[in-house]
Formats: sequence, C-alpha cells, structure tokens
Amino acid sequence: MGFLNPAFLFGIVAAVIPLLIHLWHRRQVKTVDFSSLMFLILAHKQTARRIHLYNILLLLLRMAIITLIALALSRPLLKNNLFFVGHRAKTSCVIILDNSYSMGYQDISGQRFELARNKATEVLSSLQSGDQSALILMSDIADPVIRKLTPDLDLVRTAIQQAKLTYRGTNIVASVNLAHEILTGADNLNQEIYLITDLAGWKGTTPIPNRSGAKIFILPIGDQVAENAGITSIQASRPLIGTHLPVQIEVEIGNYTNAPLNQTLVQVFFNDLKRRSIQLPAQLETDLSVSFSHQFQTVGSHIGHLQLPMDRLEADNRRYFVFEAYGGIKTLCVTDAPFYLLAALNPSSSAGDQAGLDPSFQTSATISPGAISPSEISTVSVEDWDILLLSDLETFSSNTIQQIQAFLRAGKSLILFAGMDLVKPVQTNQNLRDWLGITLGENVIWNPPTQITLSDPQHVIFDPFEETAFIGDSAPRFFRGLEMSVESTAKVLAQFQNQIPFLVEYRIENGTVLIFNASGKTLTDADLLVTPYFLPLLQQSVLYAKSRQVAMNRQLTVGQPLSIHLRELVDRVEIGPPDGQPSKSIQLDQDRHIAFAGTDQPGIYQIDIYGNEDKQRQFLAVNLDSSESDLRPINLERAGVLLSAHTVDSQEELDQKLNTLRTGREIWGELLVLALALMGIESLVANRNQKG
Repeated sequence: MGFLNPAFLFGIVAAVIPLLIHLWHRRQVKTVDFSSLMFLILAHKQTARRIHLYNILLLLLRMAIITLIALALSRPLLKNNLFFVGHRAKTSCVIILDNSYSMGYQDISGQRFELARNKATEVLSSLQSGDQSALILMSDIADPVIRKLTPDLDLVRTAIQQAKLTYRGTNIVASVNLAHEILTGADNLNQEIYLITDLAGWKGTTPIPNRSGAKIFILPIGDQVAENAGITSIQASRPLIGTHLPVQIEVEIGNYTNAPLNQTLVQVFFNDLKRRSIQLPAQLETDLSVSFSHQFQTVGSHIGHLQLPMDRLEADNRRYFVFEAYGGIKTLCVTDAPFYLLAALNPSSSAGDQAGLDPSFQTSATISPGAISPSEISTVSVEDWDILLLSDLETFSSNTIQQIQAFLRAGKSLILFAGMDLVKPVQTNQNLRDWLGITLGENVIWNPPTQITLSDPQHVIFDPFEETAFIGDSAPRFFRGLEMSVESTAKVLAQFQNQIPFLVEYRIENGTVLIFNASGKTLTDADLLVTPYFLPLLQQSVLYAKSRQVAMNRQLTVGQPLSIHLRELVDRVEIGPPDGQPSKSIQLDQDRHIAFAGTDQPGIYQIDIYGNEDKQRQFLAVNLDSSESDLRPINLERAGVLLSAHTVDSQEELDQKLNTLRTGREIWGELLVLALALMGIESLVANRNQKG
C-alpha cells in the first residue's frame, strides 16, 4: 500500500482525543455520601457494568471514525501485488527532452538526439487513456513546446517527432523548475517527470528542490565514452588592430577525451578563402594552444572561421571570428606646436624622421593626422575627421566649444592634452565640466618629479604595457600638472602618484572623450613626449577612440542578444542571418539603441546601417558555448542526488518501476463510506446509552 497524500497520516494522532476525554472524565468521578440503599446495590452494579461497556464501545467507534477519515484524506493506494487489485492510477507527466548541441553526437547505435526522441516516445507509450502529458525541450533555456498538461497524447507524440536540435548549451535548473511548475496544477495526483539527457553540461549544477513532489526519472542517453575535440576560442593578441601590422591570432582547442588527440589539422579561412593549415601535435587530456601571425591589408571588418576535421560531433568543429582593422584614421591636431603629436601619430612622416624614431616604428599610415592652429578651428568640417585632438589651448573659444559639441553629437571622439596655458579658468571650467567631465584647478609643481600608476591596467589603451611599466628609472617623469576633479560618470584610467588624475575617459552625447593631464607640445612639464611610451600610448588612445564610434560586441554566444548603441542618426538597420534567409529590419528606440535576440545559429551575421546618404556594413560572429563540447557526463548517481530522482539504466528497469508506482487501487472512497457507517452506529449506541 502507498499513499498519495502521506502528510494527512499525521491526522491519525487525533484518534487519541476521545481516549483522553474518556480518561479525563474518569478522574472527575466523586464519591457522594447518601442514605443507605442496600436493596439497590445489585441493580446499581448491573447498570454500571452496562454503561461501562457502552462507553468503551463509543470510545472505540469514535477513535475508528477519526482514523478512517485521516486515512481517507491521505488517499491510500493498494498496489498490484495484491491479487484483488487491478486498478491503474491516472498519471500526469512532464517529459524533458535534452536538445542541446551535445546531443548531436553520433554513437555507434545512432545520433543521441534520435535515441532520445525514441526514448521519449516509449515513455509516452506507457501512458493510457485519462493520463496527461507535457513536453519541454531543454537547452540553456527551457522551451515548453506543450506547456499545459494535455490528455491528447498524439499531440505530444507529434511534438516529439518534430523536435529539433539546437546550437545551445545546457541549463538543467530552468527546465526542471518549469516541470515542477506545470505539475503544480495537475489534476492527477500521480505525477512524474522524465529527464532524457546525455548528462553533459551539468558542471556547476546545484541541488534542485522537488517542489511538486513528483517522481523524477533520469533516463541517460549514450552507450559509450564520448571522445571529442572542439575549438573553444579565437582572439587577437591585442584588441586594437592596425592595418599592415603583424598581429598574433591565438587559438584554443579543447581536448575532451582521456586518450591522446590524434594529429589534427586546423584550416584557417579569411573571407571564405583558405589561407593556411596548422598541424596540431597529439597531447593527453589537455587543451591545445596554437597561434599564427597575420597582417590585415585593408581597413574594416575581416571575417572568417577555423575548421577542424569532421568527427562524431560536427557542431563544434567550426568557430567564427570578426576582427576590425583600423587604418587611415583621420585625426585633426588643433595646436600651435604639432611636432611631437604628428611624429607619434604617423612615425613614417617627415616629423617621425626628424624625431629620430627607430625604423621599427616607421609603420604604415594607420593614422592619418592633420594639423591646424586654434584660430582655424571654425573652418573644420565634422564629416572630414574621425578624431579631434586639442593640445595646450590658451582658452576654449566659442568656435572651439561649438566644434567639440558637433564632434561629440556626431558620435566622433575627442582627445585633449590639457597643458598649462589656460588663461580663463572660470569660463573654461564651466565648458569642461559640461562637455568633458572635468574641472581644472591650480598648477601643481612636483620636486622631485612624479610618475603615474594605472588605475585600470586592463584597459585596452594600456595593452602594450606591463602594469608597472610607468614606474622606474626609464618611465616618464612629470614636473608640473593641474589640479583636476572629475564628474561621477567619468572614469580615471591613470593617475599621478599623489592621486591627481592623469588620464580620464568620459562619454557624453554619442561621443567619447579622453583627457591627458599633460602637455602635448613642450618638455617643460614632462619628458613624456621624448620617451618610447608616448607613441604607443597616443596611438592606442586614437585606436580606442575610433573603436568606440561603433559600440557593439562583435563576438557573441548562441542565444546571447545583440545590443548596439548607434552614435549617429540612421534611417533603419537590417540584420542578415548566416543561413541565407532574408534580412530582418530592426526597430530603434528613442535612444538609438537596437536589440536583436535572434542569434540562435552560429555563423557570421551581417548588419547594414542605413544613414541619410550612405550605408555602413558591420559583422557579428556568433559561436557555440564551448563548455558544451565537453561530453564527459556527470556521474548518474550524483545526478540523481541533485534532482532527488530515480536513476534508470534500462527500459526493463523503468517498466518495473512504473508498474509498481502506477498500478493500484485508491480506496479512500471506501474508507469514507465505512467512516459514515460507523458514525451511524455511534449515534445509535450513544442514544441507547442515554435512554438506558
């Protein structure tokens, strides 16, 4: 016998209440002296004996009634091991079918997802008329294909047959919790959950409480130890890439096997053209790291992929990338003395030759600088330049402020070398605070000279430098600076050793502002301009400022939404998926943000941004969650503990458990009828006792 509502068994304790009342009344009997009635003694003894028997009978009847009611509420179920029981309890079940991409592994007996669908169909076939079922497809999201329990088992069977593999990873928690939620409102109190999975991707899973009280079965798929290798990451050795400059492309390959990885060839494709092949060595139970050098010859987005040879899991044999190469960045220097700035921005220019820079710095024109005096700034057209670089201005004229506003509103970038020459601090500070996020104070002289420390050493501007590069005998020394306070929304990237900011980043309107608390034209304030640090520092700043003009993450995981903040006014945005389907038009919100959640396939997505008169084309690489490539399963017993589940290794074992759990006869109705009959008897006995 089993109980569908075992909590009500505690009600049996209430059966002792009549006994307690009976014992209490016995203690209340008092002896009362009365006149001698010796001739009535015999009749008294006979009556007392009869009343005592009636009281005992009433006590037993009342205790039995309470016990029967508690048993009926607990819904006892007689199992089929009794010869007279043949009734089958109605069942509500939820089938959770794992369709993460690891289920695409080809076992000897077939593809794991096909085996899982067959197993789900077998579970469904075990149900009968009056039973209910629902279906959840499990990946890193819970997809309730049939969310509401339905007695239409053919509908569920069709949904199972039509289920498709996804390119997503695994998240057990969401699907199991949804199954419990579905069963909370089930009509049938015999509730079951079936999790059909390869047990891969459970890393980090914590125990999940059984909120519905359902019986949970884990049905493992996969009849062999899976061996797999997959590409886990592709990245450039530096985040900001210039044209015609060598960059290392670093590749990580996961070896998810307990055996040595065979000699493997990785093919490298750029823009759909095969560029090279890389031979990988055999290694044991370890990830492989390889790299190769590449030069991007043209400005813009460069797309491609890496390809491993085909194996039993094809989905993770290819990984996509998008690298943005910057070149010809038009940077306008507004200063009376542009020599050092021009030499650092374009070392191959005559200024670079005059500065005596090492030939290794004589690179191609990644940056195309120009220079004008501050008095000429009103003649500048925003459309002609990418970066506005201001250095050592004596004042911020109205024309200068207008150009700053125009550049930032157009989504362009501004770099400022504050210098020591400002002569109108009140008006200047108001303008700086509103548009640059800083307030300047008095001049500060350092004797001995000070140096700088990096507040954010991981910032891409400092990528060429070690964290302690700016401290030491060869590091730049600073003799003078300005007191500076920053707005709460500004970020200090580097500071002097006395905590005064040296480099500040500020974002306003649609643009990005970088502010150096140093001079860009004279050696009086610091020797920064003639040290080997100035060229990479300034060039990285220009590259970073340019990269901020399209604020988007170009590397996403399948299912990760794309969010872009457009810096300039546009008419519309269209996104083309990698499967060749027509592009989808995306709506912009009032802040010029777009959000796209349709990244459900790996590949290269094409993003077309239409302006008033032109079209910009961007690219996005979407890849698989590499953790799903590790097919080594969690221990089955451990999985059972996490879910409070039954673990089943074979169909025969499952059939035996279902036969035990499902088949039986509920007898709560009979118990209630018996309780009512005893109530009637109790009433008759009580009335007869009172009359007697």
